[in-house]
Amino acid sequence: MPVKAEVEPLLAMINAAEVPLAEQTPDDVREAYRALGALAVREEVASAVDRTFPGPAGDVPVRVYRPAGSSPDEALPVLVWFHGGGWVIGDVETADPTARSLANGAGVAVVSVDYRLAPEHPFPAALDDALAAVRWVATPD
Repeated sequence: MPVKAEVEPLLAMINAAEVPLAEQTPDDVREAYRALGALAVREEVASAVDRTFPGPAGDVPVRVYRPAGSSPDEALPVLVWFHGGGWVIGDVETADPTARSLANGAGVAVVSVDYRLAPEHPFPAALDDALAAVRWVATPD
């Protein structure tokens, strides 16, 4: 089956890897994942603001998106977004294209959570940050 032209650069990058994925360090995989993310289209949104909230082991970074066409004081439903990456790779920057698309497509505010990653922060660190993020969003100021 032929692949779409948009996927070809990704497949070429994967095939060009000199070291199999299973033999790479988390930092190597994170760097490659960031490079892939640089290929993604980033939709315009009304705003994308970096901030933090107090988490279980210190401040947890988040990026809060408002969909295009929304006003700063407009009440919106909220989607709390946890990027992929098996709890080891990914961050708010690599999740940025997806979060923007979700905000615009669903017409919601998106809170993208930059939870702590393994192996530097073993289980349940990421889960603790995720739960704290949901509680933070659900708690009125």
